[in-house]
Amino acid sequence: MDYVLAIKNMNFMRIKELEQRSGLRRSTIHFYLKEGLLHSPTKTSRKMAYYDETHLKRLEEIKKLKMDMRLPVSFIKKQLQKLEKTSAGSNKVAAGGSNEILSQLRAEMADEEDWPREKVKQMYHHLTQPLIIEVQKACDQGLIRQIDPDLLAYALTGLIEIMSFRTTLDKKYVYDDIIEFIDDIIINRLIPG
Repeated sequence: MDYVLAIKNMNFMRIKELEQRSGLRRSTIHFYLKEGLLHSPTKTSRKMAYYDETHLKRLEEIKKLKMDMRLPVSFIKKQLQKLEKTSAGSNKVAAGGSNEILSQLRAEMADEEDWPREKVKQMYHHLTQPLIIEVQKACDQGLIRQIDPDLLAYALTGLIEIMSFRTTLDKKYVYDDIIEFIDDIIINRLIPG
């Protein structure tokens, strides 16, 4: 009984209250615990855990990074670890690359929520729309053969995306090498001579 009273006096909360105060679902909180973004709660038994204001503050930081900036969980985890090491609570976090963001959104598309699918669709639309317009103009002017501008734009975007990923594997290639390579295979094709 004294233990329960002490926990209440220390502003501890159970998962239900943490859900309500943070605006996040229990499954999301458990996911962040499992991924190491959120520190472990105070456990009083196998099925009883208590959270405090530091949990709420961390969830607010994660939520801001994840929802406002649309950053992937892996990037958030790295940034929160850097924050802990350098400035203990600073709110300055750099943005991640679009490949990492798209990868995280694609992973979240498996969830029942529609926002990741819509976000991926919106991002690809913004990436491909200028190219679709340029391809259509080039087709209309006879500069290139008639081809579906939408499919070509998505094919090129996918090729650039995966080739950009290749630059992250080691230092053998840089972005300019990738663009030059893509340009060469498009213009000169793979047929010799």
